[in-house]
Amino acid sequence: AHHPINNVAIAGMGVEITELRKKSEQLKAARESAEFRAVHDALTSLPNRDQFRKIIKMQIESQPDHPFWLLMCDIDKFKLVNDVHGHDVGDQVLTDFGHFVTRVIDGDVIVSRLGGDEFAILIRDQPDQRLDASKLKTMLNEDLFEIKVGARDLEVEFSAGAARYPTDAESYKDLLKCADLALLRSKSDNTSRIDFYDAQLGIEYTNG
Repeated sequence: AHHPINNVAIAGMGVEITELRKKSEQLKAARESAEFRAVHDALTSLPNRDQFRKIIKMQIESQPDHPFWLLMCDIDKFKLVNDVHGHDVGDQVLTDFGHFVTRVIDGDVIVSRLGGDEFAILIRDQPDQRLDASKLKTMLNEDLFEIKVGARDLEVEFSAGAARYPTDAESYKDLLKCADLALLRSKSDNTSRIDFYDAQLGIEYTNG
């Protein structure tokens, strides 16, 4: 014989279990989302400033003898892009820049958005291949950074400054400073998107 009441009770339990599972999944998603937001930039989903600092420090602590590049980059005349084309296009430029860098640099790359149009990039050497300045310069200069604006392509220029661990500096703070100085000098060079920290820059900074 069938027992409708029991069937109803069992069905009710099934609904409750489904609801509990759904709520549990929603809580998990919310928690993961909060954790993600804490360490990633809201617009680009790239690691944020604080997370990038932790990544570099961990890299130095875990592999103190392993060389790497730290790059500082910004978009040239970014305010003009926003003013002429609107903030939606400006946001697209910022979002696409990380993908562009990852595509053109052949290696182990982590791109971070530090804020505004300012980006930082970690490029680790491959186990069997050292990425020298000449090759890095070629990689960043050979491809156009373009985005679609309506029916046409908008070419966007950027500038970069690079510092080498441990040759130029051995701490995150000093590496960032070296790369930033190289970035400032790169902005005055129309022949290349990237400049490299050297002893002369250090002397100019110390005496400046």
